[in-house]
Amino acid sequence: MVALGTAPIISRELGPSGRGLYATCLAALGLAPVIIGLGIPMAIRRLASIIDHRPVVRSAYRIVFLLLSPAFGLGVVVSILLVPSLTNLQRNWFLVAMSTTAFFVLVLCAQSVLIAAHRYSAIAVLHFIQPSVTAILVFVFWALSDLTLETLLWGYVAGTSLAALTAVVLLRVSVRGPRMSFEYLGRQGIKYAGSQIAETAASTVVLLLAVTTMGSYEAGLLAVSVTLATLPLALGYAIGSAVFGGIASASPSDLPRARASAIRAAFVVGIFGAFSLLIVTPYGLPFLFGSAFSPAVPAAVVLVSSSLLLVVNYVATQVLGAEGRGSAMALWQVAGLAVAVVGLLCLSGELGAFGAALSMAAGWLVTTAGCLRALRIGPSVVVIRPADLKACFDLCMRGKFVFTS
Repeated sequence: MVALGTAPIISRELGPSGRGLYATCLAALGLAPVIIGLGIPMAIRRLASIIDHRPVVRSAYRIVFLLLSPAFGLGVVVSILLVPSLTNLQRNWFLVAMSTTAFFVLVLCAQSVLIAAHRYSAIAVLHFIQPSVTAILVFVFWALSDLTLETLLWGYVAGTSLAALTAVVLLRVSVRGPRMSFEYLGRQGIKYAGSQIAETAASTVVLLLAVTTMGSYEAGLLAVSVTLATLPLALGYAIGSAVFGGIASASPSDLPRARASAIRAAFVVGIFGAFSLLIVTPYGLPFLFGSAFSPAVPAAVVLVSSSLLLVVNYVATQVLGAEGRGSAMALWQVAGLAVAVVGLLCLSGELGAFGAALSMAAGWLVTTAGCLRALRIGPSVVVIRPADLKACFDLCMRGKFVFTS
């Protein structure tokens, strides 16, 4: 919601083409910590759910500093291949921002520990830091009529660094003491690396490739469409966080009911979110982002209508992760990503942002169907009863996970 508050200002100040470049930079900054993190945050989430988290956290502290060089190197590759139109100053700040994605790996690791401990207020604080710092800079430089891509990259660097410091404070784990071996933590992380990369790539790779495949203008139109369509995902994050520990510790006899309850809750919030946004998108998008973005409405309608799939497949992948089934997560996320990328290459040339939106929606559908099949969830899960609505409310608002039959 903080990001949505600043997105119209950013879009109006940068214009469609500038918004497209910023979207590609953001996509790279979002994907980088997952690539260099090699699944370690997800492994920490599972380990912290079943053993003492402190040795794991101490290892994470040390790993972060080893990731600075890979993060910078990845930034060099992206800046040359995917955003060659950046100015020298923009490129330099982009490389600094890419380097700080190593610190965001620590934020993700801290989030995993806090999820395992059911410290939801702390998670909220941790997630509020980075976008709020960016928002403050946006408002200040907007008031000064000097909001640029460089300013936004400064915001990312400052916000991510402050979020990493906040993570250390919230974890309350000293650097001294026993720690888990890097080798063991790395082996555990590799199990989830493919699935985590594919999960993040599903929502970032299309934007990452958008500038080179259809130009910065169409990429800007797609970016604002994705901004709206991903709003319901916040509720998916809430459900995924709340059910992870319960799924990980559920007995074999309770597991089928736990799976169904989690997915049914995802359907409830997904339907609510998609329907609400669909009503306001045709008129709300031009109002928020400006008339220059009116051509984005068809793409936004496609993605908003499909946001139900995004919420459900996110929760489904979290359930698979809680069960330790990283291979199944990766398989269906990669399948959905492949469909989205192939669709982008085939459709975006003629249809622009609308074709890219169709491609993303098709990828979400493949991932959702595959994950539900892997979980052995049948069509009956979409039958919503009054008790399911109450259980969903308790889950989202109180973190109370109750298995319904």
